[in-house]
Amino acid sequence: MKDKLLAYLKNNKHYWWTVSLLPGAVLLVFLYQNNFSLINSGIQLLYFLLVLMVLPALAIGLLDFLLQKINPKKRAYLYYVFLLLHILIFGALIIFMGWRWKGLVLGIFIIAISARWLTRHYKKLVLLLGFMLLVGIGQLALQIFTNSWQAWHPQTQAFEKWTFQSRPNIYVIQPDGYVGPNTLSNPPYAYDNGEFMTFLDEKDFAIQENYRSNYPSTLSSNACLFTAQHHYFQGKHSQNELPSARDVIMGANPVLRTLKNNQYQTHAILESNYLLLNRPTLFYDQVNISDNELPYFPFFSKGIDVQAGLEKAWKNSENGPQFFFIEILEPAHVTTYAASSQGKDQERLAYLNRLDSVHIKLDKLLNSIEEKDPDAVILVLADHGGFVGFDSTDQAMSKPIQNLSLKNSIFQALYAVKAPQSLKTSLIQAKSSIEIFPRLFAQLSGQDFQNTMENGSYLRIKGGNSSGIYRYFDDQGESVSYRMNTQDLEAGSRSLKK
Repeated sequence: MKDKLLAYLKNNKHYWWTVSLLPGAVLLVFLYQNNFSLINSGIQLLYFLLVLMVLPALAIGLLDFLLQKINPKKRAYLYYVFLLLHILIFGALIIFMGWRWKGLVLGIFIIAISARWLTRHYKKLVLLLGFMLLVGIGQLALQIFTNSWQAWHPQTQAFEKWTFQSRPNIYVIQPDGYVGPNTLSNPPYAYDNGEFMTFLDEKDFAIQENYRSNYPSTLSSNACLFTAQHHYFQGKHSQNELPSARDVIMGANPVLRTLKNNQYQTHAILESNYLLLNRPTLFYDQVNISDNELPYFPFFSKGIDVQAGLEKAWKNSENGPQFFFIEILEPAHVTTYAASSQGKDQERLAYLNRLDSVHIKLDKLLNSIEEKDPDAVILVLADHGGFVGFDSTDQAMSKPIQNLSLKNSIFQALYAVKAPQSLKTSLIQAKSSIEIFPRLFAQLSGQDFQNTMENGSYLRIKGGNSSGIYRYFDDQGESVSYRMNTQDLEAGSRSLKK
């Protein structure tokens, strides 16, 4: 092997695949290592193979053919420049998920200048890329095996067979990261939200002030909400997020199956493409973002008009009961990464400023629903808290905490219900997201709700000796900081299958 490598470095031959397929494969592996759950569809893989490998291979083939006709002595220069441009252009796109034009221009200038002295060394870079590819493939294979073979598949629920005696239209409006009223009024938020609470009261909403999410993120929380089951981040095999969450949330989950079994037409109205990036198989009848609007790279879009989406859904609705899931990406939470944090005080102010924006959207949505659909069941149901009090959400996942205010900042969430009184009385008793739809379906079906749901709240700590899955609130809502062991996780999984 050593002799072959030395022979490759010393000969004057140039191999097209070393500057097209090889760097393309390295970039592809890096892309999947860092974005697996966002890009794990077959059509995206084909697109990346075409863009990162096939097209560069055709380009270097054509350029090399032309250069050999014109000036074959410059082939090493061509290969050096092509290799580095390939890595620069697509590497920057993958890292930043967008173009940084000043950086690209500067990079191209440096490549052009350095080519005069470093051209003859490009094969050393090729060998380095080969080593990186071997290491990356091993790491990616382990990641894919963990995420795919251990993917969480929710169990069928008993309520899927229930027949509704009443079929009101149902609206679930989810403002992302809107913390519950008790936590919002106290430090570290210390925000007077009286005006919006008065608005909800005048609209005849009941508010559950101690409501919690079971999980700390949009994906993990909604996967629990739409299945009425715990996933524990896939137990001992878990990563930082639930890899199959988008497929569960937007696919044929127990909640959507139950609604469709009762002749509901289902609508997803999303302010962002976040839940659709990996092109999950959709079980909703209508979604306000089409496949043609989805990027292949995981580029996030924001600010899609959900009010317009709702009005369009009304216009396209068929006769019969309707279900609407409306996701609003505000007020969100403090920044995700420590490197981009402005510090906990500034992050708090930014969060509170976003409350003004989301209130405008909620006011408009709720007023229009009241006018269009006065007898509807409306749930304003946040997915988790805003993480105010932390510098970043990463900080909250770095080590276990005992501070109750910070735990509430993660898990307490806004939950308000407008419904006929008997239905409202049951729904407002929900302690956490896992209870919401079982309570709703029991009431609509005339069933007795058996409160057997496990209402714990769970978070995954990512680093150091403390890594693992922690229960931060127990079934009764009491604060704990208990690291789940393998037996706990297996017992939890078995209980779901009973």
